Amino acid sequence: MRLLSVFLLLLLVGCSTLQSSHTENVKAFARSAKVLSVVPGELYSDISSYRHQLKLIESSTIYSSDKIVPRLNKLLEVKAQFDQNAAQIHQSALLIESYAECLMALTDEGYQKQLGKEGDDLSLKLNAAIQSYNQSFQKSIPVNVGSFIGSVVTKIGSLKLRQLQKRYLKSFVDTGALVINDVCDYFTSTVAGSLENELSSLDNQFVNTMTTFYDNVYEYQKSQNINPYDYLKSYNPLYLDMKAKLELLHSLQQKMVAAMDRIKIAHEKLRLTVDLQQPTQMIEEIKQLYASTAEVQTAFKKLKE
Repeated sequence: MRLLSVFLLLLLVGCSTLQSSHTENVKAFARSAKVLSVVPGELYSDISSYRHQLKLIESSTIYSSDKIVPRLNKLLEVKAQFDQNAAQIHQSALLIESYAECLMALTDEGYQKQLGKEGDDLSLKLNAAIQSYNQSFQKSIPVNVGSFIGSVVTKIGSLKLRQLQKRYLKSFVDTGALVINDVCDYFTSTVAGSLENELSSLDNQFVNTMTTFYDNVYEYQKSQNINPYDYLKSYNPLYLDMKAKLELLHSLQQKMVAAMDRIKIAHEKLRLTVDLQQPTQMIEEIKQLYASTAEVQTAFKKLKE
């Protein structure tokens, strides 16, 4: 989350001083794409944590040790499996992050200087991300995509950025479209569908878990002749908090899917306009991408409160 906030700050700074030029449009796109690349993995992790918390509530009214211990061990196994899926999703999103970093290195001299010697590793990072993505999700992004982009990045330092931009920027963005289109389509279809199913399942689990939980608490209070207020003063806020978090997860999932789609749309607009003779104003699709980025960041802040 800290990484998300830092790069959103970079995005705000970059857009506030935006010039009417192709490279500034590219930089604005790259900043947004880099920010959003962390979203799918974080969302998966947050859903995993919510699911785990819900199961802990469900287990809290089981008092027999021969039942509760196996149940808790099973919870850890399930969470580990889901966290592994989250790590895979995060790894695939690194492809967007790596490409965005390469774009920023090619168009932003300040970012290039900030990278220093680490800039030499960008091409390796991109190639590794492509290989991991292809292997994990049975994809077939050509290896030469990373090779070409990487070869341009490695020329930084030996040629001035303006020379590189003039010579390679159009081909760079054309080649990058293979990466962006494939990954964004994967997120807006396969990943989005998986998350939607998981959240739908959580809706049912939430209702069933909390209903059973309150029923069990009621029976215990009745058997012990305890004032219900002593328990409900803690459990009612818990219920409301869990319900609010579930609604935020739904909202964030929708915003994530919309943002991934906007990355693809904005990149295609860049591809079509990057070699036009006249410098363009800030592309409307990039403005929409920026707005989508801000919405996602706001949703994350609410979820973490």
